[in-house]
Amino acid sequence: MEMLKTLLMGSVVGIANVIPGVSGATIAVVFNIYDKFIDALSFDIKKWKKSWRFNIVLLLGMLLGIAVFSKVISILFTKFPVQTNYVFTGIVLGSIPLLYGYAVKGADGEASRKLPSLSSVISFIAGLAVMVGFVVLEKVLGFETETSGTLPDVTVSLVALLFVGGMAGAIAMIIPGISGSFLMLILGIYPIVISSISVFLTSVLTLNGADFIHSTVTLIPNGLGVLAGLLGGTRLIAVILEKKPNQTYSAILGLIIGSIAVIFPGFATLAESPLKTVACILCTAGGFCIAYFGAKWNSD
Repeated sequence: MEMLKTLLMGSVVGIANVIPGVSGATIAVVFNIYDKFIDALSFDIKKWKKSWRFNIVLLLGMLLGIAVFSKVISILFTKFPVQTNYVFTGIVLGSIPLLYGYAVKGADGEASRKLPSLSSVISFIAGLAVMVGFVVLEKVLGFETETSGTLPDVTVSLVALLFVGGMAGAIAMIIPGISGSFLMLILGIYPIVISSISVFLTSVLTLNGADFIHSTVTLIPNGLGVLAGLLGGTRLIAVILEKKPNQTYSAILGLIIGSIAVIFPGFATLAESPLKTVACILCTAGGFCIAYFGAKWNSD
């Protein structure tokens, strides 16, 4: 039962990681497994020896979510974008009580104060400011999410961009509130990577050697960048969490609250029809319950 629960949580984290604007790390926080999520991705040998079963099942769940369920989520975003975003808005709201509790915990792990310290408040403001900056950047520049299905010529500059983008996206992926896919949108490589994956899978099924080589050469530098970002980023975050847990979770709280500006579809959508209003309210409540009770379920 415990392994099945871990597999399901990993699947949801994996699904979130392929949706621009949605953070897989946020989902890990929601399920109260963020520290274990970081340990699993850091590939720290000592930590892996202690919880290798959990790590393997969690990573398998993430791969399962990406490979199988991401298509379902993409359909939901296409057919019911407003309702789906309300679900994620509810998830963010439901995770706030848990994160606030972490922000006010004392060094001994007990809630020694009712209000966060000054350093935690500053960390919260910094996290919120970073997320607001991302939102402003998106609105000013605008990003192309559609994929053409064709791949660009492989050049040295493209390889470098794919590597750097993969590394930056991986680091963003492990920071709650910031979407790795969203950051790759900013760098302009998200459509290329998604198209490469599509062409790769098609070339395997159709035995198209030229497309297979082209897509593989395009994906390798991005994959190496992701690996480098995970190895370096997770170790850094693990150290920060150990040294400054209150301030770290305060910054995470700021990032997650700021992400509402990315996810929330706006109140205007509620006025379109009474049925849609009820559906959106239920979606928000459902998302809130998933987050709030999901954390409690995992801590039991």
